[in-house]
Amino acid sequence: MDNLQLAAGNAQLLLDCLELNDIEALQYLLDCLSPDQKQAVKSVLTNEQYQQIHQALKLYKLKKNLKVGDWIVCHPTRLHFHNNWLVEARVKSIGFSGKKFTCTVSYLDHNRKQRIGKIFQADWILRKADKYLHFGNSG
Repeated sequence: MDNLQLAAGNAQLLLDCLELNDIEALQYLLDCLSPDQKQAVKSVLTNEQYQQIHQALKLYKLKKNLKVGDWIVCHPTRLHFHNNWLVEARVKSIGFSGKKFTCTVSYLDHNRKQRIGKIFQADWILRKADKYLHFGNSG
């Protein structure tokens, strides 16, 4: 079996896990691949397939790690996302329904007014924020 066939087989396994919504198995398979094997798999996936896998993994990690009360660096609205404006916000609620995700956050706008944002895509959350920087913003 040559490298291309192996990459195609690994890619199909990943897509099967995605179709079955078995993200733990998907993560496990990716962890078993070497960096070169991951690159080979990426080369046989379409951009759309790669994005679907990426989104599923990000959503899985959010489900495991994100909690109400956490501080995050994010795009709290579509306008923020399109303009690449980042804020630090406190998570007020989280909702998961299959592959759909929503997260309500509280943040201060540029005038230091309290605002509420609704995040609909996992990509709008970049990372958890340093909790020690938020003593002045109880949000």
